[in-house]
Amino acid sequence: MSRVNYGGYMMTRKTTAPAAAGLVNGELTFWYDQENGKFKITAKTAAGVVVSGQVALS
Repeated sequence: MSRVNYGGYMMTRKTTAPAAAGLVNGELTFWYDQENGKFKITAKTAAGVVVSGQVALS
């Protein structure tokens, strides 16, 4: 599902967010929303608060 290629680029085929319970404090994850063409990021802060953001790709 994910890899680092020979050039050092991170690749992922993940297209949905993981469950919040699957993240530990201080952890970050990302995936590609293929339906809406957005790069999405979710993280859990040191205090255990889940935060997220996205970047529209064009």
